[in-house]
Amino acid sequence: MSKLLLDGMCTKRGGTVRKSVESLDLTDGLEPAGKAERTRHQILRTAAQILRESGYKAATIRRVASEAGLEAGSVYYHFGSKEEILDEVLDLGLHDLLNGVSHAAAIWPNKEDHRNRIATAIATHMAYLFRASEFTSANIRIYGMLPEGIRSRHRPVRHQYAKVWDRLLREAQTAGALRSDIKVVPLRQAMLGALNWTVEWFDPGKGDQRGYYTLSAFTDLLIKMLLDGISANGSAPKIT
Repeated sequence: MSKLLLDGMCTKRGGTVRKSVESLDLTDGLEPAGKAERTRHQILRTAAQILRESGYKAATIRRVASEAGLEAGSVYYHFGSKEEILDEVLDLGLHDLLNGVSHAAAIWPNKEDHRNRIATAIATHMAYLFRASEFTSANIRIYGMLPEGIRSRHRPVRHQYAKVWDRLLREAQTAGALRSDIKVVPLRQAMLGALNWTVEWFDPGKGDQRGYYTLSAFTDLLIKMLLDGISANGSAPKIT
């Protein structure tokens, strides 16, 4: 951890050039067709917002219906239970993130430019947390609150996402762009843990206030810290 925080994960500093997080294309172009599908999608979005802001216990059918502007019976017409809504919200959030980051890494034009591939993947992860998908941020915030039975159903997709990052990091390490003295799996766990925890405290809505960051500036800070570390020069001291 001291190596990662002080010196970063990359073998060389600087040179990162990428798109702004606000300019990333995160839409799939698909809008729900028909009144029933639009209502169903609104229920899911409302549930995701409640889960993200208030947690698992607060997302009752009655509250979801009220905030979606529906009768409780209308919610039950589309979903048999709160758990059924929760399962779909979690599934949408995980697949949004998995597909978005996988696509961003896959279409990067220069596969040898590992710094920028990693930077773009980080930016895409942050964009899904804060800009693109209330399903993703809801998933991140409530996963630890959920009963084991629910978590176990979504674990395979989480493992798929971890493999995307492991492959990205290993390719960079094999090419010599990523430090050889940091193991990939603990690095991925520490990095994603740090990124995901930002949903608990970072507020992009305050970006225009003095002393706060915009989402783009905050993402740049995280990329610089993770890739290059926080120390001005030198290397991390050996901890004994």
